[in-house]
Amino acid sequence: MVLARACFFAVGVFAVGGGAGCLPQADDIQTQVYEVCYSGVPAQIAPSGSGQATGLLLVPDVDDQVDLDDAHVGLRNLAVTPADGVDDFHFVDAAHVDVAGQRILELPGPGLELYGEASAPPNLMPHALGGGLRLTLVFEGAVPTTNWGVEVDACFSVDGVSVDR
Repeated sequence: MVLARACFFAVGVFAVGGGAGCLPQADDIQTQVYEVCYSGVPAQIAPSGSGQATGLLLVPDVDDQVDLDDAHVGLRNLAVTPADGVDDFHFVDAAHVDVAGQRILELPGPGLELYGEASAPPNLMPHALGGGLRLTLVFEGAVPTTNWGVEVDACFSVDGVSVDR
């Protein structure tokens, strides 16, 4: 399920002259801030050896949601809940989310759910072009030795600025 929210802000900017008869000039600045959320996305997790397990989460249409010219897409938050084969994350010593081999979000654990929130998410738009955004979920600890499943809720910020004169 995909939820999209949009917020629009208009700010008047005035340049006031010092002489008599000089009227303020108004420029309209519009900022569009979107939040795109995905809920209940299943992901299969496979043991990858050395106390680690990974799973791939494909977000297929982030680049279809926005104008690509000036967009900044960031992972704002992500929650992982146990699904097939696990009841909780008591075995997790550490977990994180990677994009193209770069760690972008820590998921503190252990617990019933793993949740992380980014205060200044990096721009993921270059990774979203041409086929979707691929997030890798990485779990470390005494992970199960067989495949297991999780459900993921994730929200992305999609920011762009346009100036109309």
